Amino acid sequence: MAALKKVNGKWTKQQIFYFAWLLISVGLFYSFIYNDILETMRVSISFWEELIHGNLHYFYGGRWQQTSAAYVKEVQAVYDFPIYIVFAIWNFPIWLVEHFGKVDVMNSVLCMMWEKTLLLVSVLLITKALYRLCRTLDLNENLSSLACLLFLSSNFFMTSVIMMSAYDIIALYFAIKGIDYYFQGKNKGFLLCFMCAIPLKFFALLLFVPLLLLKEKRIPQIIGSGILSILPILIFRFLLPCRAVMGDASTVSFSLTNMLKSTELSNLAWIYAVYHEAPIAIGQMYLSIAAWIILFLVCYFVKIESQESLKQWGIYACFMSYAILFVLCMSHPYWLLIMMPFMAIMMAQNSKYLYVNMIVEMLLTWGMIFAQIFKFPWCFGNALVNGMFLPLLLGKQSTFQSVTPMTLVNQLVSGDNASSYLIGMGCTVFAAGILVFSVLNLPCLKDKFHFINMEEKPETWLMVLRMISGIVIAMIPIAMYVIGVKAA
Repeated sequence: MAALKKVNGKWTKQQIFYFAWLLISVGLFYSFIYNDILETMRVSISFWEELIHGNLHYFYGGRWQQTSAAYVKEVQAVYDFPIYIVFAIWNFPIWLVEHFGKVDVMNSVLCMMWEKTLLLVSVLLITKALYRLCRTLDLNENLSSLACLLFLSSNFFMTSVIMMSAYDIIALYFAIKGIDYYFQGKNKGFLLCFMCAIPLKFFALLLFVPLLLLKEKRIPQIIGSGILSILPILIFRFLLPCRAVMGDASTVSFSLTNMLKSTELSNLAWIYAVYHEAPIAIGQMYLSIAAWIILFLVCYFVKIESQESLKQWGIYACFMSYAILFVLCMSHPYWLLIMMPFMAIMMAQNSKYLYVNMIVEMLLTWGMIFAQIFKFPWCFGNALVNGMFLPLLLGKQSTFQSVTPMTLVNQLVSGDNASSYLIGMGCTVFAAGILVFSVLNLPCLKDKFHFINMEEKPETWLMVLRMISGIVIAMIPIAMYVIGVKAA
C-alpha cells in the first residue's frame, strides 16, 4: 500500500504510527475468540468423523459437545453446508491433532490461533480484492490504498473481525471479487462469484440483485440469473436436509420441499427483515421490504448512460442495500462489517468530501457500537478473552464468571431502563449518520456541496482518531476480564 512506502528511503512518523497500529491490531486479533466461530469450529471438526463413519447425510441431526472454558454447551450445525466445508478443510489439521493426538483442541490456545488465522488469510485476500476493485473503478493507486486503509481501520472492522471473529468476511471476499468482474464486464465471473458468496452468507443476495437490475433489463435473463445465483444452496439443501432436531438423526428427511427449508439461524435474515413494521391501510408494512422494493425498482427502471455512471451508481446501490438492512432491520454486531467496503470506496470516489465523510462515518460507527454494547453486552464481555493467550498473562478465574458492561451498569442504575435509553441514543446517531452519508454521496449530487475542508487526502488527526478509537473499544472486553479476575 502507498501509505506504507518509504519516503526518500526513510519512514515518516505517520508510517511508523501505522506500523505500530498494525502490530497492535494483529496482537488484539489473537487476543479474542467468539462463541460463534467456536461452535462452527466444533461442528466442522466433527464433519470428518461423520464422513468417516458414513453419516454425512444426517449431518444436521448431529449433536456435539463444545468444551471451551467460557462456552460449554452442546452444539449442532446451524448454517448452510458450504461454510462448514470451508472450515472443515481449514480445520483438517486440528481434526488430526484431536483424533490421533487426543488433544483438547477447544482449550488449546494454538488451535484457537489456527482457527482465527483463517480470518487473517481472508482479510489479506479481501484487501487485495478491494484494491483491485478500486483500480477497476478508475481510482488511482493512492485512493485505492486509502479505501483499503479506511476499511481496515474502521471500528466496525475492529469489532466484527478482530473482536468477534466474524467469518462473514469469507463470503464478502467472493462478493467483492464478483463486483470487480461485474465492472469489468465479465458477467460469467460475476455470476460464479455470487454463486459462491450467497451460499456462504445470504446477505450477498442483497448486492447481486441491484447490480443485476442496473445492467440487465430483460426479464427472462433476470429470472434465470436469479435462479442460478441461489442454485448451489438449493442443491446442498436437497442433498443434506438442514431442518432437523439436534441429536436425532431420524428427523432428517429427504424431499424436494427441503430445498426451501433452512435452519432457524439461517432464517434470521428473513426474520429480522420483518422485525420492524408500521401500520398502513388494512394491515402493516414491513419497512425494510418496502425500502428494498423501491431500491430494486429504481435500479431496474433507471437507464445508465455510461460505464463511469455505472461505476458510481453500482457502488451506491450496494451501499444503500446494506444501509436499508442495518437501519431498518434487527442485526447482530458482526454483520456491520459487510457494509464497510462500499463506504470506503465511496469515500475514495468522492475524495473532495473526504473530511466530512470520515467524520460522519466515525460518528455513525460510534453510535451503533455504543448501542451494541448495551444490546449485546456479551459481545463486549470477558468471554471473548477467555481461551486465548491473555489469560496466561493476566491470570485466570478458577470458575469462569461472565462480566460484561451491563454487569457494571446494573450495579449503578436500573439496567433495563438505562440500556433501553442508551441503545435508542446510539441507534439514532447511526441512522442520522447513514442518512447524511447517503445524501452526501448520491452520484447525481456529486460536487454540488461546498464544505470547510475540501482536501482530497485524509487529515492525520482523523486517521489517528479512528485507529486509536478502535483500540480503545477493543480494551473493553480486556477490562471486563481483568475485573472478573480481580473479583474472583
